[in-house]
Amino acid sequence: MDSLISNQIVFILVASLTCFTLIIALIFWVTSQVLRHQNQKKAKNWKAREAQWNPYLPKVLERQKPPEVLWERVSKAEQLYFVDYLYSYAQRLNEERKDLNDPEYRMLIQLAEPYLEPLIKRMDSPDEELRARAVETIGKLSPFRYQEQILSALYDDSLLVAYAAFRTLVYLKNADYVPQIINVLERFATFQPNYLAILLAHLPQQESTIRAIVGLATYKKNELWLRLVGLYTLEAWRELDILKYADLATYARDQEESELIRALVFRLLLRLEHTEELENLVLDFAAEDSPLLRSHAMYALSLCQIKRREELLELGLSDDSRWVAIEAANSFERLENTEAPFQPSRNLLNLTQYHATVSPATL
Repeated sequence: MDSLISNQIVFILVASLTCFTLIIALIFWVTSQVLRHQNQKKAKNWKAREAQWNPYLPKVLERQKPPEVLWERVSKAEQLYFVDYLYSYAQRLNEERKDLNDPEYRMLIQLAEPYLEPLIKRMDSPDEELRARAVETIGKLSPFRYQEQILSALYDDSLLVAYAAFRTLVYLKNADYVPQIINVLERFATFQPNYLAILLAHLPQQESTIRAIVGLATYKKNELWLRLVGLYTLEAWRELDILKYADLATYARDQEESELIRALVFRLLLRLEHTEELENLVLDFAAEDSPLLRSHAMYALSLCQIKRREELLELGLSDDSRWVAIEAANSFERLENTEAPFQPSRNLLNLTQYHATVSPATL
């Protein structure tokens, strides 16, 4: 009897568990269908709005028609959708290398102006994602009128919002904002230095901007990651005559400097005229204890006409460090193939990135 009761209890438990599983599965299926239907409805509504505005936007941007022909087709409920529509078009213009001085872009800003007030209110929202999105949109569609709000967003409690403001100001390419941009860099200490440098490379190469970036790279009291940001930015400015702003050879020779700083400075020097002083520096690097510096020397040997070049490269092939040996082989290949690009190899870039990543100052 006890056995029969036990079996019945087990049966009831299994049946209950099965029913519960089926109910949960049904709930998930219904939820997915509802979400799918909602997304399809949103997509349909968005396409309908685009179909309403697309025929007129190009004509307004080319000043063939006045802005009113678009404004009168935007209902009160559609105003923020219209702002999103213009934001997407602004991104397209950016991809075409058109900036705020372009006549089309100027007209786009004029089109957005009547509808931006709700976004300014969103910049005070408790939701950080809404604030960040508002900053990005304002930065694209009305950066001049609301520049104070964008600058204030640099100091927002949320790193997401601060980063949105940072990117916005960088892409405006206005040298007047460079001091504020430099001042808030420390907020992004957890970012990869080379990533921040890619952004900063968009800044205008004006005297004040260049000196600010050189200061980041060369001021010894700066944290290592901050100096790397400066050096990577200078490296991205390929046409810059860096010697006008700093005596780089001093930093490359300085034994008290970080080997990473010395290596990156050395790379900058290699882009300049190859003097006897530079050739002596190549020889010094080839004799360094650091595999990072010896690897850079192997790279430089394919660029500089040095009497012992082949001998040093042969020694590099048998170096204890595989990084050095690989770079020596890469240099031999570059010398044999004159069409090969004389840029740092993937091996050298990976080694440099490894040193930047494992440095405690960049963690």
